[in-house]
Amino acid sequence: MQTLTRRERWLISLALFIVFGIGVIYAYTHRQQDQGNSSSIPQQYGAKKTNSKYSYDQNVNGSSTAFKQAAIKVDVKGAVNQPGLYTLPTGSRVADAIQAAGGLNTHADTETVNLATALVDGDEVNVPAIPVPANKSTAAGTKKININTATAEELDTLSGIGPTRAKEIVQYRLQHGLFLKAEDLLNIEGFGVKLLDKIKDQITVH
Repeated sequence: MQTLTRRERWLISLALFIVFGIGVIYAYTHRQQDQGNSSSIPQQYGAKKTNSKYSYDQNVNGSSTAFKQAAIKVDVKGAVNQPGLYTLPTGSRVADAIQAAGGLNTHADTETVNLATALVDGDEVNVPAIPVPANKSTAAGTKKININTATAEELDTLSGIGPTRAKEIVQYRLQHGLFLKAEDLLNIEGFGVKLLDKIKDQITVH
């Protein structure tokens, strides 16, 4: 077997080194091309980078999901034009309940009502009437009110009798006939002895 000379061994080593170098350069270049191609795939298919935090909102018809506003039921009574049970949006305040009930009537005592109070389901809004002096209907020269002929507006001027109670007196009179005595008012549901004593000197049945 012929022994390679020093020069031949050097040439062989150089050839191997060149081949290895070419292989390394080729592998590196191919890898860069693969990375470039993979990064361009989204653009080729029309993909678009998005921030995942907002992508959900943008995919739901371009807007955030809307929720149906809940409602509450509130009982409005007292010195309002249309007392009753009303359905109001959550977050409503006393002022909203009064507005739904047709607003305050002329006897409402607004000084004692906090219109900004927030309401919750099941609340009651009771607007008080302006207190009437006890001697209002019995002042000198003033006649007593005939509960058999008086209108609801006239009965409303009696001490402690608001518009609701005045209507109840008229309604009872229409259904059951004339009052024979002042004590007959006690037959009206919710009409107590204390209230009768308060107005007894202001009324008559004749």
